[in-house]
Amino acid sequence: MHIKILNIVLVLLNIVVIIGLFITKSQTHTLYNAARQFEIELEKKESELNILNAEFAYLTSSSRIKDLASRYLALIPIEKKRIMEHLE
Repeated sequence: MHIKILNIVLVLLNIVVIIGLFITKSQTHTLYNAARQFEIELEKKESELNILNAEFAYLTSSSRIKDLASRYLALIPIEKKRIMEHLE
């Protein structure tokens, strides 16, 4: 009689363990897929960041800014006399 009860308890325990392993496997698979999606998104963002850094480097290059300033601003040096007028 005791062996029968022990067998039933062990079978039920095995069933609980199997269900627990199935749930754990399912959750692990879901988390793995989510992590992979984050990795893909991160790679995409890193690529976009590299492009933005290249654009920023081009847009802020001193030779380009100097060329644009000379072409569109027509700046001339400030005369000393004008500086003195503002200081007084």
